[in-house]
Amino acid sequence: MSDLNRVVIIGRLTRDGELKYTNGGKACLNLGVACGRTLPPREGSTEWKTETSFFDVTAWGKLAESKHPHMTKGKLIGIEGRLQQDRWEQDGQQRSKVYIVAESIQVLADPKGSASPQDSGQASAPPESATRAAPASRPASRKPAAPAEEFEDDIPF
Repeated sequence: MSDLNRVVIIGRLTRDGELKYTNGGKACLNLGVACGRTLPPREGSTEWKTETSFFDVTAWGKLAESKHPHMTKGKLIGIEGRLQQDRWEQDGQQRSKVYIVAESIQVLADPKGSASPQDSGQASAPPESATRAAPASRPASRKPAAPAEEFEDDIPF
């Protein structure tokens, strides 16, 4: 079995995206994303707890250039990519950092919560995983679900 390194994350931008260029002229977009989750109260408590995790994200090339104008603080975005670890030595100490390398970025909503479908999508070159055959599209009209009284009530559980 081969290794798998895939990340899918939905969160809010913690700052405006920062677009830089390497000496070779390649675009690099740096983002900060916050993802929160709410945990139910522990036994004997009524207080819900919120945990927030912060992630650094880097996008390269055409993806970085095309998404930069839309990457403003507070927007809800979806990212698909991979984890990467950099290691270096600083002041005699070994350092490392793990971050997300984005292969796809979609803007899901602006800070006020309204959807932003015009910003969604990928750069012109899809990631390798997107080369698989896409499922057939579903017809626009669907048969409505059957009313509850058409089902039998003798469910074994």
